[in-house]
Amino acid sequence: MAVIELINVSKRYRLSESVYVDALMEVNLSVERGEIVVVMGPSGSGKTTLLNIMGTLDKPTAGKVIVEGSDVTEMDEEDLTRFRLRRIGFVFQQYNLLQNLTALENVELPMLMSGLYSREEAETKARLLLELVGVGDRAGNKPTQLSGGQQQRVAVARAMGMDPSFIIMDEPTGAIDAVSAAQLLSIIRAINALGKTFIIATHNPDVARIGKRVVTLRNGKLSEGGSAEVRADAVDIRRAAAAYKRCLDIDLLVNKRIGASNEVDRIEAELSVISSIVGGD
Repeated sequence: MAVIELINVSKRYRLSESVYVDALMEVNLSVERGEIVVVMGPSGSGKTTLLNIMGTLDKPTAGKVIVEGSDVTEMDEEDLTRFRLRRIGFVFQQYNLLQNLTALENVELPMLMSGLYSREEAETKARLLLELVGVGDRAGNKPTQLSGGQQQRVAVARAMGMDPSFIIMDEPTGAIDAVSAAQLLSIIRAINALGKTFIIATHNPDVARIGKRVVTLRNGKLSEGGSAEVRADAVDIRRAAAAYKRCLDIDLLVNKRIGASNEVDRIEAELSVISSIVGGD
């Protein structure tokens, strides 16, 4: 099933009465659950515009945006804000962590804002997510007390807080060193092996290599590129699975409490798979 689908999406920016720029032109793209789709292209090709539309931060001039089977193209901003919080995770090049909050508090925040999680549930899940991305021992640190790579891993944990349908990453390795970038990519591969969907825009060929599918934007037009079999390290997968399973246990309780039967069914199916990886622990 497609977690997001773009149908004949175009975006035109009008600079004056007679001058305009076509950032996207009749883009069609479908991303299936569990994919890593990498979007490549030179500066000015439309990558950021594409991500903004996929993330419902911007609306297309023409075409449709379908997320989990729901047409969100004409949804008003109030509804979109709630939808975005619940269904889409974001990781930006410059981390965008709140400087006055600890790593734990940054990860907790979306869950508490949603009103779906109790404070105890949000804190427990946030600690598990920090453990999953390898910075559990930095939960009490503020961003200024973290390296760039550590901040980006906190950003990944925050993006996963609401168990989104997919996670959008805009140049996620652009502001970190090569060693930190390699660690981040290993984490992404492991999380993806557990079923999480990623859409990543990048100039970096090392990032592109983790893509199960690569698409290219040039002058606002999208073309399909290559594909690869992305393999995560088995040890990384098992380590991530143990923390992720406990996160899903919390999400199952939350969705049962609010009567979200479709989400309950999905999480129970995921738990069955994850449990087999961790040996039922």
